[in-house]
Amino acid sequence: MQVFGVFGHKRKEISNNIMDINNFRKVYAKDVYDIILKPKDMDISGGKMTAAEIDGIKEYPDVKSIQISGLDQKTFEYFITNYGSQFEAISFFKNKLVSDLSLLGTLQNIKFIYYFFNQKAENLWDMSENKNLTGLSVMNFTRLDNINGIEKCNSLKFFEVGNEPGGGGGCQGIESLKPITKTNIEYLSLYCAVNDNDYNILHNSKIKTMDANIKGWDFEELAEFVGGFRELNGKITVPYLKQGIKTSSSYTEYYYLCKRKRRLIGGKDDEKLKNYVEKFNETVNKYRDNIK
Repeated sequence: MQVFGVFGHKRKEISNNIMDINNFRKVYAKDVYDIILKPKDMDISGGKMTAAEIDGIKEYPDVKSIQISGLDQKTFEYFITNYGSQFEAISFFKNKLVSDLSLLGTLQNIKFIYYFFNQKAENLWDMSENKNLTGLSVMNFTRLDNINGIEKCNSLKFFEVGNEPGGGGGCQGIESLKPITKTNIEYLSLYCAVNDNDYNILHNSKIKTMDANIKGWDFEELAEFVGGFRELNGKITVPYLKQGIKTSSSYTEYYYLCKRKRRLIGGKDDEKLKNYVEKFNETVNKYRDNIK
């Protein structure tokens, strides 16, 4: 067992540290967790954790957050059954062989769950007993095609689903965003396809901030979507993606616009970019003016 970053009494209050979504999502940030627990044979796929290694948690009965790797179904159930209730925040990092997540529904103290990379689970779980769950990230699940279950979690405010940039293969798409409309979720990170292509259903949600890749969005469709909210923040409200390319002798910024729009070059096309953004905002306001 490898244990890193044990802060004990020096740990910041969870509301100021772990529950900062942008903080906790930094999966490699060792100073975020009380414990980072890795199996002895940790490799690029996560390795294989043993029950004996998990029992090392006994040495740290007061810690409230953990990142754990290498669980299969058996050791996942062992960890949750014996130690899960101790934690307010859990990051499951590369536990690809867990097929049944239902035991997560027994964690009444949990506030945040981040789960990166899974090749077996096809569904989430019944969250009706997760009374304190505020943030949930479900990233790079190769077989997950729905988000059913989140509608039973009244406390959920932050939700992420899809694929981490640079995280390799993962989610191929989810059936529908409809479950979100039955929740209190205010922040959505969506980095995967939606099979029914109905994004506008989120106009009936409580979303205030949304991050998503605008690649593949039509200009008018994106403006209509953003304009369907009285107020919306996040990356989805910016009608381009900026990417810098560095060579041995130069650095160039490119702006990738909505579908069927050519890319622009930083410096050379700044005026065109300005006009494009102004037109987008005008179109958004046109749709927003029609909200009843």
